Amino acid sequence: MVDKVIENNRVSIIGEIVSDFRFSHEVFGEGFYIIDVSVNRLSDMTDIIPLMVSERLVDVKQSHIGQLVEATGQFRSYNKQACIIYICQRLAADRGKSGIR
Repeated sequence: MVDKVIENNRVSIIGEIVSDFRFSHEVFGEGFYIIDVSVNRLSDMTDIIPLMVSERLVDVKQSHIGQLVEATGQFRSYNKQACIIYICQRLAADRGKSGIR
């Protein structure tokens, strides 16, 4: 059953980081942070998608505003926000900039 959920709940987005990291919560000493990513639609509209990222995947003390990022993860819903993409694998950013990989 868990394998089906992972197969059926997979999302990838590419967009521009438009906020700094905001602390969300901590689990077993691992901090989780949220950033906002602006994603363009084919209709020329944009969506602001909140991404939840572990501090173990990226330097959350550094600002990445303006960087292009590709994120792969899962949609998760919580009481506070309708949808968050939980980054469980990786982040990839502009090759010429340091920080998010």
